[in-house]
Amino acid sequence: MQKPFFYIESERLKLIPLDYDHLCVYAQPEKLSLILGIRNCLIETGEPFDEAFNEALENFWKPMTQAHPEQYPWFTNWLIVLKSENATIGGIGLSGLPNDAGETETGYATDIKYRNRGYMSEALACLCEWVFQQPEVKAIIAHTFPDGLISQKTLTNNGFRLIGPEITDDGEVLLWRKTISE
Repeated sequence: MQKPFFYIESERLKLIPLDYDHLCVYAQPEKLSLILGIRNCLIETGEPFDEAFNEALENFWKPMTQAHPEQYPWFTNWLIVLKSENATIGGIGLSGLPNDAGETETGYATDIKYRNRGYMSEALACLCEWVFQQPEVKAIIAHTFPDGLISQKTLTNNGFRLIGPEITDDGEVLLWRKTISE
């Protein structure tokens, strides 16, 4: 029998935050699929997302979900499942609990085969709705590369405003922000 797990959903999608146990079997997509009752848990995003994903899995998601088991949705990848196919089509997540300013950050990637269909805009809207139901949150931020036009469109479709450029370890990126009132 499958253990119950938390998820949120929109019209076409189900978003499942992966807990520590799920993340420990993530490298075995057939096993994770069986645990979650999903037809397919394998996501193909291509570079640079694959490398960033693997780094986040080992260096952030696993240790943080283990350290914060009751608050794991704030520290993990959420699988984006297309209900009509019962298959994973991407991932979305948060960078942790809100900081002192009430901000948390989001990031996301869509499987190559499912891009340009509005799924990520719908997933981001669903996640934003859940995040803004949490009383301590005042804003969600995101970063995109200057040439990441599709990701920028996803953010603008969800009411994020461009704040401006920032210099990070990855070079120049654009900072986006959505407040609870927007």
